[in-house]
Amino acid sequence: MLRWEFVLSSAVLANGAQELTLKPGASERVVVKLAAPEVRHVSQVDLRVALLRGDEVRARDQIVLRVYPAWDPKPILTLLEHKRIGIADPSGRVAKMLADSGLTGGAMTTVSDTL
Repeated sequence: MLRWEFVLSSAVLANGAQELTLKPGASERVVVKLAAPEVRHVSQVDLRVALLRGDEVRARDQIVLRVYPAWDPKPILTLLEHKRIGIADPSGRVAKMLADSGLTGGAMTTVSDTL
């Protein structure tokens, strides 16, 4: 049996178990889907797994994950509502992120375009 738990600051966010049918020396792929918790700052989340035979723990492992807060566009949108600024964005990703948040802009050709 494979047991797992997803832990943030000693709080178990999710856990589960799956029966395995492994022969000696064999391996089996197990997919564990986890929903990232909403956090206010970068947080460490541990995925703890244990392999059991009956009640006996045969192996343990812990995978340390970092969870980042969702991007909050409000502070930058407030700033951009009242200012003209230039953003170097050759990939276009920042423009798309801002447009998805309801903010649009125009292309600039020189630094003086922002003045």
